[in-house]
Amino acid sequence: MTAPNFCKTPRVLSGALLVVLIAQTVVVACSCAWSGPFLSVASSADVIVYGTVLRYGNESRGVKLSMDVQVREVLKGQESRKTIRVWGDNGAQCRPYVSSFPVGTEWIWAMQHLPPDTKGPHGESPNDYTIWVCGGNWLQVQGNQVSGHVSSKMVTDPEQQVSFNELRQQIKAWKP
Repeated sequence: MTAPNFCKTPRVLSGALLVVLIAQTVVVACSCAWSGPFLSVASSADVIVYGTVLRYGNESRGVKLSMDVQVREVLKGQESRKTIRVWGDNGAQCRPYVSSFPVGTEWIWAMQHLPPDTKGPHGESPNDYTIWVCGGNWLQVQGNQVSGHVSSKMVTDPEQQVSFNELRQQIKAWKP
């Protein structure tokens, strides 16, 4: 008695192809280790901006991909525009989802420029920014208080609260 040849069955081939495609999709997801709190990681950012989320833009498969931010103050780096575009995660990048930052809220972000050759399918531009998710690259601002992973060593540590002025002074004290 010979074993049946399942490879000739179209349903088995389709099922096997589906499993391979699903497995490949899982592989492209972001995986990274905690790189540290804001005061450790922000010093290497291209720019640190205090701003307000104005609106979301650029959507794909129900996921908001970008947000427009009103620049209230540049704490480090160079940025002269009053409104900038920040790109978030699409499900396969090491960026936070922009929906994590509700419209109307104020934040301090440590951001990187997109690469100079960027021409993305959704309108990405080298003038735009991204935020890295693998460290404390953002802090929420409420009044004169800033909260988040300011200097905590572990991602599981409770968030901290410091005065905005104290944080501003620490950033300004960094050597360029």
